Amino acid sequence: MNKVILALMVLGTVFACETEDANPAKKRRAFFENAELRLSDNAGVYPIWTRGEKTIFQFAYVHPDDPLIADDELTEHFWLEIPANLEEFSVEGTLSAESDIEVYYTRSCFCYIPEAFEFSRLRVNGRKTAQNKWLVSFEMTAEGEFDTYKLSDSGTYRIDTFNWE
Repeated sequence: MNKVILALMVLGTVFACETEDANPAKKRRAFFENAELRLSDNAGVYPIWTRGEKTIFQFAYVHPDDPLIADDELTEHFWLEIPANLEEFSVEGTLSAESDIEVYYTRSCFCYIPEAFEFSRLRVNGRKTAQNKWLVSFEMTAEGEFDTYKLSDSGTYRIDTFNWE
C-alpha cells in the first residue's frame, strides 16, 4: 500500500510541474510595404509608423512570462527600414548619416525606458525570396543607460499589412 501511495505522489509531482515548453518564448517576423518609421521626440519609446515609400521589417521576441513575478512581460523589437526598390541588402558595423537604411532596437515592458539605444555591434543581411517573403538574419548589440542588450535571429519574414485607421 505504501508503494502505491508513493507511486501516486511521484506521478502527481511529475504532472504538476510545469515544463519549459509550457510557457515558451515567441518570435514574430513580418515586413510591411509603403510605410516609414521614426522615433518620437521621447527617445527610447516605440517608433512611430507613417505612410511612406519604404519597406519595414519587424522582429519581436516576446520573453516567457514568469508566473511568480507580476508585470514581468518583456518584448524586444528589432526594426529595419530599407528603400522599397531593394531586393537584397547587407549592413555591417555602424550606419552613416547618409545611409538609406535605418535600424532601431526597442524594448517594451512595464518599465520606463528613458533613451534610445546605440548599436555597438550590428550585422544585418536580407534577401527577397518571393514577392511576399524575405530571408533576414541579424546580430546586434545595443547599449543603453543601464545595460547592454544582445539579440540575434535568422528566419523568413512574411508580408503583413498595417491598418492606418
